[in-house]
Amino acid sequence: MTEINKEYMSKDEVIKSLSDTPIGLDVENEGTREGTIVDGEKFYNKMLLFDPDRFTHCKNDNEVTIAANKVLDVKDKLNADEWGIK
Repeated sequence: MTEINKEYMSKDEVIKSLSDTPIGLDVENEGTREGTIVDGEKFYNKMLLFDPDRFTHCKNDNEVTIAANKVLDVKDKLNADEWGIK
């Protein structure tokens, strides 16, 4: 049986923490846009496609916010609706 490390947040805890989190989006040729994550699960799942380890180290809400706001190199235009951001 796999041992779960309770030191780190579970997927469900991270998703809950992401909801209503302010985020700064660096958009090529548009500068930084401020937004809010309105759908934590959508954001979490989309982020894992680009950075599977983005939230594995998070122990609290503050660390989730910092991880969510880390720079992400997306080649195409970022569609806020697909990411659960408004």
